[in-house]
Amino acid sequence: MLTWPSGDDAHPAEMKNITRQKNRIEAFAIMTLNIV
Repeated sequence: MLTWPSGDDAHPAEMKNITRQKNRIEAFAIMTLNIV
């Protein structure tokens, strides 16, 4: 779990973007592993 310096001030949209980017990286890693 990530802890933000300004926890309550974090924007939900920003959190959603971070989660989406993380999922994209994980999906890319899985595809790469499947190819190899």
